[in-house]
Amino acid sequence: MNGIQDLGGMDNLGPMSIWLEENEPIFHGDWERKVFAYTIFIMASGYYKVDEIRRTMELMPPADYLRSPYYEKWLYNLENILIEKGVITAEELAAGKSLTDGFKLPPATPEDMNYAMNNRIPASLDIEMEPKFNVGDWVLAKNINPPHHTRVPRYVRGRRGLIEEDWGVFPLPDTVAHGQGEHPQHCYSVRFTAQDLWGEQENPRDCLNIDLFDEYLVAT
Repeated sequence: MNGIQDLGGMDNLGPMSIWLEENEPIFHGDWERKVFAYTIFIMASGYYKVDEIRRTMELMPPADYLRSPYYEKWLYNLENILIEKGVITAEELAAGKSLTDGFKLPPATPEDMNYAMNNRIPASLDIEMEPKFNVGDWVLAKNINPPHHTRVPRYVRGRRGLIEEDWGVFPLPDTVAHGQGEHPQHCYSVRFTAQDLWGEQENPRDCLNIDLFDEYLVAT
């Protein structure tokens, strides 16, 4: 999806310093602490996966996305994904309370919570699968503009890179985010030069490594 969240390589957004906060606390208020806890708890209960969270956040209106603090984006996800999953209704969200006898989430055990806290990024799958590419191969990131969630940034699409590492087999975020299964495949660390990405004016020694799946790449 070509959304406002994909800011890599974009100009005219001001200096990076405007996004930084000196001595930033972990949470700015109790509401942020609660949003964090609820998000992790409900994920531990099995209601959604991290890729679904990302996909939902990408639906936030661009102006709201840019002005919102970090945990407000989490809150937007929490509200919308719980409605999508049928846990609450839009009417209940507006009322701020349950309008039925009350639906209660199943309890998340300490083991569930510990796993969710430490494994929010999907782990590699224990699957033997032949990779499409090998370390040392030159590849081209597909020039695609999908309407769905994807983890291939706009600024590498159509660019040539070198595979430096094969991380193993992982679920494909594009399908997991939309409830379409894991579609397991290899994920690689692909090195791109800054000049290939942003032009000859860049330092020829600068490079960027991006993790990309089989689905995103073609041989060159």
